[in-house]
Amino acid sequence: LKRNIVEYSADKAQYENIVERIRGAWSNLGETKAHFSVLTNIQFLPENLSSSIDKFWKSGEVESGAALRVLNRYGFSDLENKVCVEYGCGVGRVTMGFSHRFKQVHAYDISKAHLNYANERKTEIKSSNIEFHLIDNIFKELIKCDFFYSKIVFQHNPPPIIYLLIRNALRSLNKNGIAIFQVPTYIMDYKFILDDWLNSPHYLDMEMHCLPMELIFQIIDEERCITLNVREDNMTGDHEKFISNTFVIRKN
Repeated sequence: LKRNIVEYSADKAQYENIVERIRGAWSNLGETKAHFSVLTNIQFLPENLSSSIDKFWKSGEVESGAALRVLNRYGFSDLENKVCVEYGCGVGRVTMGFSHRFKQVHAYDISKAHLNYANERKTEIKSSNIEFHLIDNIFKELIKCDFFYSKIVFQHNPPPIIYLLIRNALRSLNKNGIAIFQVPTYIMDYKFILDDWLNSPHYLDMEMHCLPMELIFQIIDEERCITLNVREDNMTGDHEKFISNTFVIRKN
């Protein structure tokens, strides 16, 4: 594989610029095709949603169940007394599944429009243990938790943001807490030069980015965590172009 050229650091002003671009894109997606932006299948476009919305919510139940089977494999139990943080919750597709198992779920997203749908769903299912958080400060610490979860989220952020998000995720974990997160670690012919990206035209749509594996392991080590499992997954949908990995990490 040809090595990706990836700049992964930024100054405060650059971070703020990056975040505003991400917020603009995802606010637009939330207002125009919120459910499709979460699961990019034509059946979840607004014009098709009435006949497929039950399938959409069911997919979240299936995904949350799969995550809990991973936790069980590592002896993570007593969920009714544990706190879950989900990052990039969108309209709450997976959030609702977690809410049935955990004492409290704190779910974060950068798009107010997505969170409006999530709160509607929360009311619909009469959930009382979910708190949604609008991301207004990328540097702000997350709620302390026993379990952190994020899939098909980090990949839509440029590398400096992915780097920061993984670090924030691991810092949020209580002792012996577990994080499950997914991120592409390689994209064919990909490079990220921050100044070039900041100076290029941007469209109000999702982008795909990656962070090299060695940088992720560096963060894990620096945050005093251990890697329980790393597995290639199919979250990007194009095995020829992407290598995507799901990480299972424990806080020492």
